Formats: sequence, structure tokens, C-alpha cells
Amino acid sequence: MAKDGRLTQAYLAALALLWLLAMHYYQPNGGGAGLALAFNSTSWIAISLILAVGLWQLQQQQTLHYTRTDLALLAVLLCLALPLLWSDAPWRQTGYDRYLGLIALAALILLHRQFVFSRAQKQRFWALLSVAALIQALIALGQFLAIPLLAEIPQLRPSGTLQQTNVIASLLASGIAISAYQRLSLTLPNGLLWLHRAVILTAFTAQLLILSRTGLLGTLLALLGLGLLYRTQRRRLLELGGLFGAALILALLLQHSQVGAGRANMAEPGYRTVQYQLSAELFLQAPLTGHGIGQFQSRYAEHKAQRLAQQPDLTQYSSASSHPHNELLFWAVEGGVLPPLGLVLFALGFTLLVWRRGSLAQRAAWLCSVPILLHTQTEYPLYHSAPHLALLALLLSEATPGTRLSRHAPLTLLPKLTAVLLVLLITPFMLTNLHTTYLGGQYFAEGKAAPLTRIINPFGQEKIVNMLMGSALLKAGHPQALAQAQALAEHEVQLRPSVGAYLLLYDAQRLSGQTQQAQATLAQARYHFPSAPLLQPSEPTPPTRSADWPPASPTL
Repeated sequence: MAKDGRLTQAYLAALALLWLLAMHYYQPNGGGAGLALAFNSTSWIAISLILAVGLWQLQQQQTLHYTRTDLALLAVLLCLALPLLWSDAPWRQTGYDRYLGLIALAALILLHRQFVFSRAQKQRFWALLSVAALIQALIALGQFLAIPLLAEIPQLRPSGTLQQTNVIASLLASGIAISAYQRLSLTLPNGLLWLHRAVILTAFTAQLLILSRTGLLGTLLALLGLGLLYRTQRRRLLELGGLFGAALILALLLQHSQVGAGRANMAEPGYRTVQYQLSAELFLQAPLTGHGIGQFQSRYAEHKAQRLAQQPDLTQYSSASSHPHNELLFWAVEGGVLPPLGLVLFALGFTLLVWRRGSLAQRAAWLCSVPILLHTQTEYPLYHSAPHLALLALLLSEATPGTRLSRHAPLTLLPKLTAVLLVLLITPFMLTNLHTTYLGGQYFAEGKAAPLTRIINPFGQEKIVNMLMGSALLKAGHPQALAQAQALAEHEVQLRPSVGAYLLLYDAQRLSGQTQQAQATLAQARYHFPSAPLLQPSEPTPPTRSADWPPASPTL
């Protein structure tokens, strides 16, 4: 039991590393999503430690605890993986990191189930999740107030260190819901009581200033559900109402102050509707098998161009689209009907199970996951932010009702060996990925190719590294360098057609004397991206850097 207790403490310490430190790390970068953002690299290091402690616990107890929901989740993962069998290379390989993320999500759900927490430990667990939202809320408020210390983080509206407004908004929404749930359901120690009050006041103030429709809707849905769930706690509900009212007044005062001016850059919603429509049309072209894993961006670019030729007044966005801003449509376009069907059936079955057989605590945990689940249907938070993936996994694990089944099986050293290998493989990979980000920044600062020659890990940011290397090779100008730049550009145009990739290919062909091929490339680029400003001149000027750097991260 002592060993089990130490492992539980180690597990909470690993969680603390993620929620209190790793996810808040910032390093200058070119924007984008996933491993292009520094906090994801540090977050994955922390997540590897969380998984390692879970595997160590599995080895220690010689028993696997699971529920029938875990078996259903395994079936869903199989549904998502089957399209790999009929997807073509080289596009298929670009989806492998997505499947690694899915495996990590399932592993977090299962391994969290291996621990039994005391009442105090469970309170500390929920407090860690709330503090993560509190830290991001404080950073967002600092950005709104234009604190010089935070000026280095690029922003139009407050985005914390997560660098996208809807991403921080859905995290804040879940944090607010968690703190509201803890206040409504428990008599808390004085310190935790004031912590959750501070989270609600601070995070809701930030939420109102961020002006994210997705975040506000997710917050309201979760709070409405919690209010109905704990409707007998009238005194506590009145207290929460007072906190939310105070946050609203504070947000209005800040919004009308001079420091908060210039935040009214809410994006028009029209393009998302068009994107859903075009993505649905793509799905209907291949409803059974889909177009193949990794092929959304290339297929969408071609289909959008065809529709624009037929309907010139169609609302459009000048950058490439790598995701339809809806998780179900994403899997439907690439994998056909099976993946979204598996996801929908699991979601409906799990929700019915929670509300028919779940305890109050399990229903509350499900409600706390609603903002992130909603966000997956309007953007791609699980690809943008590793903390979102970890938070969703923990909330789903906490929400799972039903009998906890156990299977005793004398385990060899495999779980411990896997735990050690996870940390030893993921940590250096993520650290060298941060090094790649740093060298990319040096390249832009110095305008010289020397930093790029020191990249030792190009795999975490393949697109960005390819575009940077291509740009540097263009500057070199000699035939061999131009040939290499052209090969990189052709690779990007094939896998991820974008304005920057087309311009790189155009410049490489033009400088190599391939005039006809260059004009054909330019015509194709204008066909796919007719509203892109860089493609409007008859002879575009060779860019000094990729047109996709920094990558666009629109809030649609």
C-alpha cells in the first residue's frame, strides 16, 4: 500500500508539472498549431511522465482496471484506423501523428483509471485543472492590459500562451465549469474554496474580454447543466451568481477602458458555413471510403477551386485549409462514413450511460468536458493543443460510469520498460523540436541559412522546415540548390497545397529557367487561391520568406 501511495503522489506530481508549468511555456515561434507551438513540446514531455507513472502503477498492482466503455473506445479507435488500409502514400504518412495523439488520449483515459484517490487527493486533482485555467486567465488579462512583459506573445485578442483565442476560451470554459462543480458539490477546505472562487471570477472576466463565441457558448452550456444538476444548492448557486455578476461588471469596466481598445476584430462567421458545405460535398463524392487519410487539404483546395469557378461570389478565405473546422467532417472526408459513425455512436452511447447510470460527480465531469467537445465541432483544439487532449481524456475518465472491472495478470517488466522508453524517446524529441523552432527564428532574424544547417529534428515541423529550407536554397541561387528547393516545393504542393508552397515552386522554376513550368504553376496557384494578395501581381516578387510564415490561424 505504501508503494501504491507513493505512485499516486508521483502521478499527481506529474499532473502538476503539466498543469502548473509545462502548458504555460512560451517561446517565440512562427505560429500555426501542434508542435509548431512551443507549449505543446513541453506539454508532451509532461504527458510522457504522466503515462510513465500510470504504466509503473500497472506493473506494481499486477491488475488492469477497466470498464466496458474502454472496450467501446477501443472499437472506435479501430474504426478510425481502418481507413489507413486504403489510403495512399505519401499522404497517409502525414496522418500518423494524429493516430499517436489518439493512442495517447486512450492511454490517459485507461491509466487514470488505475489510481484510487482519497478525498483530499481528488480535491487536489480538480484544483490542478482549475489552476491551469487560472494561470492562462491571468496571462490573458495581462495581455488585455498591455503589460510589457507579455508583449512578445503575438495577439490580436487575448490568447494566453496558447496563441489562439478560441483555444484558450474552451480551456477557460472547462476550468470555470470545474471550479463551479467543486463549489456546488463539496464543502471545501478554506484554501480550495477561495481558489475556486478566484478561478471563476478571473477566468470568466477573461472569457468575456476574449470575445470567443465558442468559449462563451461552451461556458454557458456547462454552467446551465451544472445549475440544473445541483439545483437544490440554492445558497451556493446564489454565491456563484454573485461571482459571475462581479466578473461581468469587471469585464465591462475593462472593456470601456482605453487599454482595452482595439480588440473588436471578431472574424466573420460566413466562411465556416461555406467550409462545412464544401466539406460535406467532398464527403458525398466518396461516402464509403473517403478520399484517404491526409488528403483533406489537397482535395479541399481542388474542390473549392471548382466551386469558385462555378460560383464566383462564394465566400472564400485566401489561405489553405488543412481541417474543415469540424472533427466529424474531417474524418468523413478522409475516411468515409465509418470513422464519424463510430465517433457519433460512442458519443451518444457514452452520454446516455452517464445520464442514466452515472453519479452526480460523473455527470458533472461530463458537463465540464462539454466546452472542449463543442470546440471540436467548430475548430481543431485537439490538434492545436496537447493540454486540451489531456484535459478531455481526464474528464472522460472521471465521467465514466459503470462497474470498474479488473483483470489480474502477472505482468513482466514490459510496462516499466515502456514507461522508461516513453520518457527517453519523447523528451529528447520535444527538446530538439524546441531547438528547431529557435533556429527558425534565428534564420528570420539573421537572414542567413547557417542556423538551418544546425537543425537535428525536422520531423516535428516538416512543413515549416521544408519551407524554410526552400527559401534558404532559393537565396543560394546555384543550380543544385534550386533543384533541391524545387523538390521541396513540389513535395509541399503535392501534400499540402498552399500559397507559400506554390510561390516557392514558382520561384524555383523561374530562377532555374523553366519559364513555361513556372507560368503553369502560377496559373494553378491562382486557380486554387484566387483571392490571395501575393498572387495578384502578374509577376509576383520572390518572397524573402514563406508566404505561410507565420501560418494563418484565423478565428472563424
